[in-house]
Amino acid sequence: MTFVGVTPPDIYYIVLDDYGGARALQDRFGLDQEPFFRALRGCGFVVPEHATTNYPRTELSLASSQNLDYLQRLIPHPPTDQHDTKPLLRLLERPEVVRILRARGYRYVHMGSWWPPTRTSPFADREIRLPSPLSDVAALLGVPYPEPQPGDRLGTFLWERREYLRVLYEFHELPKLRTPGHPMFVFAHILCPHEPYSFDARGRFVPFSQRAGRDQGSSYLEQLRFVNGQVIRMVDGIARRAPLHPSVVVLQSDEGFYAALPGASAHLRPDIAQRHFGIFAAYLFPDVSVSGLYQSITPVNVFRLLFDDYFGAGLPLLPDRNYVFPDVRHLYTFTDVTDQIRPLS
Repeated sequence: MTFVGVTPPDIYYIVLDDYGGARALQDRFGLDQEPFFRALRGCGFVVPEHATTNYPRTELSLASSQNLDYLQRLIPHPPTDQHDTKPLLRLLERPEVVRILRARGYRYVHMGSWWPPTRTSPFADREIRLPSPLSDVAALLGVPYPEPQPGDRLGTFLWERREYLRVLYEFHELPKLRTPGHPMFVFAHILCPHEPYSFDARGRFVPFSQRAGRDQGSSYLEQLRFVNGQVIRMVDGIARRAPLHPSVVVLQSDEGFYAALPGASAHLRPDIAQRHFGIFAAYLFPDVSVSGLYQSITPVNVFRLLFDDYFGAGLPLLPDRNYVFPDVRHLYTFTDVTDQIRPLS
């Protein structure tokens, strides 16, 4: 696999956790995403209209997308205890995407979350972690440092404050990343608009005590509007930092927004299936005159296509399929529900 251009581009894979698809957001909340998508297209992004996840659970989705294949082939002999996530964690620790790129001189920058499977990476050349003390992070970001108020549950408040500052810090740092002398691959798992719903649309901290009585959907929408603004500022910052060396940016959610437990029977309900499987996706592939990006692409094919466009890899695209599993005790028992999902995306 040889790079077909002059200089290998930096590649960002940014996962926005629980960010739902446009149709589901329109049907459930009446939210029109077109102004946001128009802004992304103005920055050169392709925004597929019918993007869906292959697997509606984070560790399943990320293990598949970063290893360019379906889990049924990556884990042909699943553990007897199908609640055992160790095979998935091994795929997440040393993903094929990183192996391929490091063999081509890339440095791997890992920006994790509080969630254990992506918190750290033993394979990374550099890890971006939330600094301490948090009051200094707030000062760096230019935001007020939240302090608990009467009525706040201290444990909940402290956790939500930390995650609020973590998300702000990650968006702030992504455009600044560099690995001098080497191209870089950046994996960032941003747990937003995933709960806790600590942001209002302007990015201000809203503690749990002030969200009492607010329905989950309203809180989710406030946080999603905040994320949209951060995404535009972030991609603009990435572009301005390297105007002569454009970067590849993969923006993608792992699964859609909250609906119900991911049981197979639940996903046969069209409204729940639409919410879980419909995802946000946007792709910036600069310096490629004709890309094979298409409107119904799923995460399993994104890096196959990227490596073909930029490295001449010749990796064949896989059929775009959607799979569900019965419950968390049977994570590797998959049922193909593509025919039910595609009309809903």
